Amino acid sequence: AAFGPFAAALLVTLLVSGRSGIQALLASCIKWRVPLLWLLFVLLSPFVILAIAIAVVPVDNTTGGPAGLYGFLFSAAFIELVVFGGLFQGLGEEPGWRGLAIPQLRRRHGPLLATLILFPVWLCWHLPMFLSRPEFDLVAWFGFSLGILSAAIWLTFIYDATRSVLMAIVWHMLINIARGIAMVVSI
Repeated sequence: AAFGPFAAALLVTLLVSGRSGIQALLASCIKWRVPLLWLLFVLLSPFVILAIAIAVVPVDNTTGGPAGLYGFLFSAAFIELVVFGGLFQGLGEEPGWRGLAIPQLRRRHGPLLATLILFPVWLCWHLPMFLSRPEFDLVAWFGFSLGILSAAIWLTFIYDATRSVLMAIVWHMLINIARGIAMVVSI
């Protein structure tokens, strides 16, 4: 299911733009030559956000904190987070959201309105994952929704600045990993 948006983007692009459209979409998925400032932003901003969150939110060092993080970083759960929560979700989603939807919506609505139109679709896409976790409640849903909105805006900025779906994939992957680390530290 994680690759649903990618598969939909390939199908729609093939039907609308043919082979040349598919080639352009796939080329954007491997485009790594972007301005250095944006490359650094993509690679570092998720961890800057994580560091700020850790600095602002009190951490219970008896169950989470640095000791919990150290154990997590060397566990199978961390590999699962990197592969499934990071790579699969970023790669599976971003060609659809930023590779197809945002460029199409921007033609008619501009970047902010395009992002606001895509936001509820992207939020609903995450609903099954959210509902499958019993620890989440209504308050967590509002926080999660705000996080998805924020990520949608950041990802539109990243895509607009780089025209690289790869940069959106990498940022999505890293923010998911940073979020997972934050959850471990905050336990």
